[in-house]
Amino acid sequence: MKSKDEKVKELVELREYLKEEIEKRAREVERLKKLLSVLDEVITGMSFKTAYEVSKPAGKEVKTRKKIIIRSRDGRELATAEYDDELLIIRPREGLKLDVKTPPFIPFLVNKVLLGMKVSDRKLVIEGKLDPSKVIDYEVETDNDILKEIRVKNYREEGRVKRIIDASRWTFERMLAKSRREG
Repeated sequence: MKSKDEKVKELVELREYLKEEIEKRAREVERLKKLLSVLDEVITGMSFKTAYEVSKPAGKEVKTRKKIIIRSRDGRELATAEYDDELLIIRPREGLKLDVKTPPFIPFLVNKVLLGMKVSDRKLVIEGKLDPSKVIDYEVETDNDILKEIRVKNYREEGRVKRIIDASRWTFERMLAKSRREG
């Protein structure tokens, strides 16, 4: 049977061995990253596509959907926003009944924000700066005037997603406050 000092010595040696192995592997990972970077540069120089695009399975586009919970200023969940490169969908949380006839839904969110973006895009089309197929478009889906979802296509810029989500938050909060006062 080993003495306590021998066990401690073995544990210290084992600890030193592990530290050395970790350092060795860290250096190896750095070398591998540099090699990968060099390969990417070579591939990019030979092709217009990135190495990631070349390695993706043909015909299968991988879309990443982002999901954001839209919350009121006091932290209550109002809706969810899901989007990828082509489509933004905003859905009120289940059980939240937002009547689209309640201001400022139509005057602000639809007419000023969404329609405003559409008018801006149409001007760009007229100026020849935007393809007509890239003009923002939106649909408001309702059930007996209760908002089910807002679908926005061709938003094109991350800044627009943020603006639409922020405007939705503000609008939904105002609609809820107004319906409480009237109800």
